[in-house]
Amino acid sequence: MWAEIESRKYPRKIEAVGLIKAFMIALVAQLPGLRAVAARERRYLGECNHSAVSQALPRRSSLALVQALLGLLPAPPPSKAADLVAIDSMPVTLPATLRHGCQAITPTTVGGGALWAFTLDAARGVNPVRILKVIEGAWHDSRAIRDAALTANGPVYLMDRGFYAIDLLAGWAREGVRFIVRAKRTHLRYDVERTVGPPRRIGKLRVTLDAVVRLGRAGRRARPRLRMVRAPLPGGDELILVSGLLGRDAAWLLEAYRQRWEIERFHFYLKETLGLAHLYSFKAGGLAFLVHVAVLLCALLLLDPEAQGALTVDRLRDTLMRLRETLGLYGFWRPNTIRKGQTRHRKKRKNL
Repeated sequence: MWAEIESRKYPRKIEAVGLIKAFMIALVAQLPGLRAVAARERRYLGECNHSAVSQALPRRSSLALVQALLGLLPAPPPSKAADLVAIDSMPVTLPATLRHGCQAITPTTVGGGALWAFTLDAARGVNPVRILKVIEGAWHDSRAIRDAALTANGPVYLMDRGFYAIDLLAGWAREGVRFIVRAKRTHLRYDVERTVGPPRRIGKLRVTLDAVVRLGRAGRRARPRLRMVRAPLPGGDELILVSGLLGRDAAWLLEAYRQRWEIERFHFYLKETLGLAHLYSFKAGGLAFLVHVAVLLCALLLLDPEAQGALTVDRLRDTLMRLRETLGLYGFWRPNTIRKGQTRHRKKRKNL
């Protein structure tokens, strides 16, 4: 009896390798909580209870090991200029009413996020996902990316409106970083230097401006010389792209930016399909560990030699389905996830 009490009071230290393996399996099998993980994955975690697992998740050594494993995976060549790399951030949040160890994001939510780069149409045998930064608390994309190292004269980086800042774009243009960023229409100021093409229809969009401009108001210290393409959207909004690629065709710029949506689908896959919306830890270190484990699992799924098709989110989903079928699991069942709560809210709104 005393041995059992002592083992519960002072649980054995869980090895970082076993912890990574256990939570990779937990994401694939979509286990409902730490009790289920501790009970099912004892071969990796050892003789321990769910409290010991909860304490092991936010350890720095666990995060350092999974980061090292991600660094060992083959990455796309950074100097390949034909590549398109989407950059975006994904929030990982939980209600502030829970017992947590995270910084505040809003008055009602806490947590953090991850800023990463996703190489579109990457070659087989490489990891297309690169974590640029793990963020704690509230952030703004244009500030979070300032200390991220982007490759000069390398791939074309695709970014949404959150990364739009004139001084940031000026620095990238000066350093030779190739980018396409969606600009904010609010307080947009520029002077047209020369018109590249007349107003015309490209696909489903009608381009109203295709020109080389000086971005920013007159008298501003940083006024980068960029390419601008403007096209109204059906919903009443407007697509405004700015890029340092002055010689590219407007149709190519629009098509390249359209492919940025793949990283949004990747976010949806992580939370809704892989189950990252169901959090196993409410501490900042634990959230960072879970994000890295999810990315490591995605990289290993993409490196599967039997997978068919290009390195897309569709391939990720198909490979995960085949893996679950080999384990005798079919479909996706995730209790207590964000999506389930959103579905309830939608049903209530329809009944109003």
